[in-house]
Amino acid sequence: MAEKPVTQAGEILKAGIRGFDALIGSRIELIEPGRAVFTLKVEDRHLNPMGSLHGGVLLTMADTAAGCACAYEPTVCPTLEGKLNFLAPCFPGDTVRVEGHELRHGKTILACEVKAWNQHGNLVAAGLFSYIKSQKPMPREEMP
Repeated sequence: MAEKPVTQAGEILKAGIRGFDALIGSRIELIEPGRAVFTLKVEDRHLNPMGSLHGGVLLTMADTAAGCACAYEPTVCPTLEGKLNFLAPCFPGDTVRVEGHELRHGKTILACEVKAWNQHGNLVAAGLFSYIKSQKPMPREEMP
């Protein structure tokens, strides 16, 4: 029986949040072809000098959510470009929900939109990300 191809999204689902995403404390809510959702409870460690959620945290979550929404290829698909508009601040105690939706799955380029809301349903950020299909196979994650 042929083994199922390894994908970026599949490896994240199997191994869970790791690396920088684990450092900031984001959580996987959903990953499926074309859509991914991550959440984060904003803490003091996530704040910028003005006391609101640092844009880098939100940008990281947006890149991860958008990437997982369209990264069901059996190859590594690195970020080609990302743009995120910050529309409203988030503060300690807020819960941020970041959702990526695939717009186009081309032969070479993958495109996703991403939006983020707070726990009240207010849109706090929106953007577009693109990824490029590489020829490098996705490595299998060794489970401990």
